[in-house]
Amino acid sequence: MKKDSVSGYSFNFSDFAIIAVIILGFVLFMSYKNLFTNFNKKNYVLIADENLKLDEKFQRNVEMGSILGGQKQNFNDDGRGFGLSVSWEMKLDNVQGNKNWNSKYDKLKPIIKIGNTPTIHVNHKDSTLIITLQYKDNPLYSHNPQIEIPIFTSKTCKYLVVINGRRVNIYVDEKLVKSVYLGNVPYLDIGDDVVVQVGEQNNNFQGTLNNMMLYYHPIDLDTM
Repeated sequence: MKKDSVSGYSFNFSDFAIIAVIILGFVLFMSYKNLFTNFNKKNYVLIADENLKLDEKFQRNVEMGSILGGQKQNFNDDGRGFGLSVSWEMKLDNVQGNKNWNSKYDKLKPIIKIGNTPTIHVNHKDSTLIITLQYKDNPLYSHNPQIEIPIFTSKTCKYLVVINGRRVNIYVDEKLVKSVYLGNVPYLDIGDDVVVQVGEQNNNFQGTLNNMMLYYHPIDLDTM
């Protein structure tokens, strides 16, 4: 047994062992805590998991405040880039004219509206998917670009829209079909008082919608 020359305290192997066990226990606890937290922390919210047959009565509102909260205080809080992603499966019915609609056939039909922007629409008349965003070059003037792609009717396809800073990528069935670089970073309406709206009563597209997910950050195909 060797005494400490300053305090005179006897410091032996048992003391080292106790300290080592305490340190090891703390390290294991923190590792488990981080693993458990990351395992339970999803990077998306499921907006619609059922197979929805849209009609003119349908509209679903999800408050952003119910998505945020708990460990997630802000929409983009995980350090993986400014933006968001939306994925869903959709089949657009092959229809003509104003039959079965309470609004005009050629009026844009919302799939999802995240506050005021961004918005994803369907144009039944032209069979196009339209993503509308907003950004400013200066405080006095706003741009509202619309990004369009043709879509299939009477066929279920998987869509992914990724907003990553100024870059907007659109995928159909896991293939990149359009990539646009905007004039500035778009405004994303992702505050906790915002409503995420799926469909629009009296103005829905005719078809089915399934597995709609809103991701908290820009994703790639491997994340899906």
